[in-house]
Amino acid sequence: MPMGEPIRCRGSGALVVLFVVATPAGAAAQDPPMATTAVEEAAPTGGADLGPLEFAPEPLGGNLGAPRAAIPRTRLGLGLHWMMGGESTSAGDVSRHALALLALAQFELFDTLEVGLEAELLEHSQTDYPEPSAFADETSDEFGFLVPRLKAAFLTGDVITLAAGAGVMLPTAGGRSALPFGIDPSFLFQARPIEMLSINFSLPFVLRFDVPDEGETQMNFFIDPAVGVAVMPIDYIGGFVDAQVEIWLDPDAGAENFRLFDLRIGVRSNFLPWMMAELGAIVPVAGELYDEEQAEFGLGFRLAATPDLL
Repeated sequence: MPMGEPIRCRGSGALVVLFVVATPAGAAAQDPPMATTAVEEAAPTGGADLGPLEFAPEPLGGNLGAPRAAIPRTRLGLGLHWMMGGESTSAGDVSRHALALLALAQFELFDTLEVGLEAELLEHSQTDYPEPSAFADETSDEFGFLVPRLKAAFLTGDVITLAAGAGVMLPTAGGRSALPFGIDPSFLFQARPIEMLSINFSLPFVLRFDVPDEGETQMNFFIDPAVGVAVMPIDYIGGFVDAQVEIWLDPDAGAENFRLFDLRIGVRSNFLPWMMAELGAIVPVAGELYDEEQAEFGLGFRLAATPDLL
């Protein structure tokens, strides 16, 4: 590991010098097993996951278009994200809060495939009106979405991985006037020029349908590119910065193509070889949604385990 490696290297060098001085030159040919062992001990455990935070913040519904890791991996995770927002009205400031509890299960198959399932177990929303107001405060709690996913890495190497995948959002949400359905075919890229650094890029194309109880189904197209950098300079502590954009290709009348641009900046800890925790701030930067003050700030938390199940 980075903090302990210099100590091991100096100790190994001293042993080699003593061995050469104290033994015949012919015996030195048997040294390679010791060198191989030292390299294996210094090698990373493989538990560190330097991919992006895969839970998209609100208002990206159904987790479609979220940043994705290119490398297939077995992973079990829980995520929690909270967003706040509001708008100013003639009667005062209206505030909104959204809280989502998410779960994911992903399984690597044959080193190049990954199958997974994502679910929003709880979608809590709250709207508070100023007092006095003719409107009562609104609160709702419901099951959000269910998204089976498939990913395949078609180019893998020590430095670069390219993959493609897609998720299908199933219309499981209840209590809505329109049920959502969608798919997000994506291209994924990851580069690791050095062991502690990862550069990630996701390019999802999101096709979303909203099926109302009555009337015509609405169909919309989005592009949600995301780019991020993750770093793990020491064994247990690292950080990440992700940037995401959403472009609405066929906006409604009066709406803009540029929906949002936000940053997710946070810290991560690989506190066990097979488990990582992440905490990040969701910072709105620009876009129509933020111009309308619908979302102002948020926090995202993820706990992910990468057990050796398969």
